[in-house]
Amino acid sequence: MKKILVMFILFVLMLSNNLFSQNWLYLGQTPPGMNPERFPPVELQANADWWWHSSPIFSPAGDEMFFVKYYAAQSMEMNYMKVENGEWTEAEPPWFVTPDYADNCPIFSATGDTLYFLSTRPGGFIFMTTKVNDDWTAPVALQIPIPTGFDLGWQFSINKNRDIYLESDSDLYCTRFIGGNYQTPEALPAVINTSNSEFCPYIDSEDNFILFSSNRPGSFGFHDIYISSKDDNGNWTEAVNLGSEINTDNEEAFAFFSYDNLYFFFTTQHANDLGYNPYWVDVQVIFDMITDVDPQEIIPNSEISLGNYPNPFNPSTTISFQLNTEITESTELMIYNLKGQKIKTLTPSLCHPEPVEGRGEMSVIWNGTDQSNQPVSSGIYYYKLNHPNSPVNKMVLMK
Repeated sequence: MKKILVMFILFVLMLSNNLFSQNWLYLGQTPPGMNPERFPPVELQANADWWWHSSPIFSPAGDEMFFVKYYAAQSMEMNYMKVENGEWTEAEPPWFVTPDYADNCPIFSATGDTLYFLSTRPGGFIFMTTKVNDDWTAPVALQIPIPTGFDLGWQFSINKNRDIYLESDSDLYCTRFIGGNYQTPEALPAVINTSNSEFCPYIDSEDNFILFSSNRPGSFGFHDIYISSKDDNGNWTEAVNLGSEINTDNEEAFAFFSYDNLYFFFTTQHANDLGYNPYWVDVQVIFDMITDVDPQEIIPNSEISLGNYPNPFNPSTTISFQLNTEITESTELMIYNLKGQKIKTLTPSLCHPEPVEGRGEMSVIWNGTDQSNQPVSSGIYYYKLNHPNSPVNKMVLMK
């Protein structure tokens, strides 16, 4: 008995230490709910000298952050912070940034070992630096064929295939990375580009949806953030305004999703802001706009109980459900991606029955694969039963 008690105490201490060691995530800020909240702590908020010219760009591991300051003297400066001994370092330019050039739009690769950014330094306009021995290497320019007269903007975004979405002359373009080479940028279709201004693109890592700022008719303010997703044929759909939950009568820009797909960041200026600050909100607000699945909270009732543990998870999670009716061969548990596409169907034959006082309880382990048993990417997934009134729940795969 004493041995069991000692082991339990050790487990609690280990769990407490692990939780304590993670309290630096997102600069230690309290996560937001379904309403946008100002993100930075007081010492990093916009002031009379500078304001934010990017969202906070955290590494996939969450222990590094890049962002850009825009000074009143109309100059930009990239800044860098990282976690050392459980504490964030002071914000300062990384070693490869100098006052001689303007550097903007830092973006991590999905693996976190490469940083892309835009720069006025000679040799190119989008550069990359890789991490070696816990330090960043000298930046190297990407070789992108740019047509004569192509007027490049200050923002770009990159997906997991290294395709780059960028801005030029108030329109958005994409240069595909094919066979190890970048192709000539091609304009996005008219459902995205208009005769108005489109800039500041953010592309989903899976290339499923894009966000950007625009001043097209119907906007709430100077520039609003819009979203377009791909249909089942891979074509971009009509862009939709994110609505008054995000957009105001001011300017919203620099849309960005955290790499764990939990939070949506953007910049704006609200009351009591001395300049543009980043705001953040639960990513559910955005995903509700791009999925055909109707997410809802678990609703306890006498008919259906549905849940999963652990959540978030890696590499697998156990999904359990109870019905007050008999579970038959026609009962299915369906898993969807962010676009509302069904990626996997699980049947009772794959489940483990656990009788509970006359109700049918089943559980199944999902190992993060699709119907072809291929691993799926990190992110948010939804699941539901094919029974009437089944709740639709959210789970997060974190690799």
